[in-house]
Amino acid sequence: IIPNGIPDEFYNTKRRNIDAYRKRRLLFLSQIIPVKGLERVIRSISEIGLDKFRDWEFIIAGYEDADYKSVLEKMIHELNLGAVIKFIGPKFGDDKIETFDNADVFVLPSYSENFAIVVAEALSRGLPVLTTTGAPWKELESNNCGFWVDNTELGIKEGILQILRISEEELKNMGSRGKKLILENYLWSRSSLKTVEMYKW
Repeated sequence: IIPNGIPDEFYNTKRRNIDAYRKRRLLFLSQIIPVKGLERVIRSISEIGLDKFRDWEFIIAGYEDADYKSVLEKMIHELNLGAVIKFIGPKFGDDKIETFDNADVFVLPSYSENFAIVVAEALSRGLPVLTTTGAPWKELESNNCGFWVDNTELGIKEGILQILRISEEELKNMGSRGKKLILENYLWSRSSLKTVEMYKW
């Protein structure tokens, strides 16, 4: 099996300047559609409690399904989470890289994914990742670079609680291990060589 990959330049782009005055940041960056399960994160944050999120925020980036976004916005309003959760729209190119670089943890709470290239992108920028077993990323566990949680609201909630308990230094160490995983397995340069070898065979 030749794995999907990401462009080498995405991996190699120099890390952007981090906003020193921001809160610590959970980031979702993908299509904002029902299969992504964002309502499960919103309810989890509410159940965990705002007192635990004094130093954190949850940033949601990506193309928006208008109906689904309105459901999420209503939920955020009813749960009084407007100070913690923000929509910032789609991001591309350098803006996308900068959005990754200004986050601390990437969250993809999907019900189902066939690969989730955005997980590889987040890891390549040095972010630990929380995603569900609905995405094929068991390597997050085996390489200790993220959280591969049960595909349930409780699994997501427990994963977020783990993130809140872990030190900033350990999260950075997890991110470094994820970056190493991408370097060794998921760059286009490596996938290209494997594809050439396969055709030669």
